[in-house]
Amino acid sequence: MFHYSRIRAALVASLLALSALCPGSKAFAVITGLSDITSWYGTGSNEAAFVVQWNDGNSPVSLAWGFRWDDVSTVTVADMMQAIAGQITIGTTTTTNSSGDSRLSWTGNSDPSFGVYLNSISYDQNGLSGYDQVVRNQSGYNAATEQYWAFFIGSVGSSYDSTFTIADYGISTVTLTNQGWYGFSYTQYPTYPSTTATISAPVAAVPEPSTILLALGGAVILIVARRRHARKDSSLLAH
Repeated sequence: MFHYSRIRAALVASLLALSALCPGSKAFAVITGLSDITSWYGTGSNEAAFVVQWNDGNSPVSLAWGFRWDDVSTVTVADMMQAIAGQITIGTTTTTNSSGDSRLSWTGNSDPSFGVYLNSISYDQNGLSGYDQVVRNQSGYNAATEQYWAFFIGSVGSSYDSTFTIADYGISTVTLTNQGWYGFSYTQYPTYPSTTATISAPVAAVPEPSTILLALGGAVILIVARRRHARKDSSLLAH
C-alpha cells in the first residue's frame, strides 16, 4: 500500500502544479530574465527568448516565449519562431506545428538576398483570464503610421534589457546566440541616426495546457515505474 500512497501524492502534487500554471490562477509574470519565462519549446543546453510587442493598445503590451537547442552553429531565428508558433506561413506554404503554441501564428515572405522577413504576427488571447479578450494581429506596412514588423536584437545575457538594436537582416540569416533576446515590434523604423528601440518588459506567455499535462504525466509515469522497479527488487531480495 505504501507505493500507492506515494503515487497518489504525486498525482495530487501534479494537479496542484497544473492549477498554479493555469492562466486564471495568477497575475501577469513580468520577465526580468530568462528564468521567468514559463512557455518553453525545443530541448537543449542553450536558451534564447522570442519577444513580441504589438503596440496595439491591448494588454499585455508584450509577450515572451523561450526556446532551447543544442547546435549553436546552425539554428536561426526563423527556426526558433517555427518551433514556437502553432501555425507558420512563408509565402504560399502553410505549416501547422502541433508542438507549438496554438494561439500563436505568423506569416512571412522569403527574399533571395535578404532571407525570410516577417509580415504578420497573430495571438489569440480569448479565454486567458486577465488578458484583453482579443485576437491580436498586426500585419504588413501601415502607410498612415509608417509602422511595420521591425526585427530587433537585444543584449546577450540571462537578464532582460529593454534596449534592442534594429536588425537589417532576414530572420533566416541570423544564427541564435545562447542567452540571446530576439524581439519584434510593430513600430516605425528608428529615427536616424538612432538604431535602437525600447521593447517593454514582456509578460511570460501562458504555457499550452497540453504541454503542462504532458510534462506532469511524464513525471507521474516515472514515479510509477520506479515504484514497480523497487517492488521487483525487494521481491528478489526476499528470495
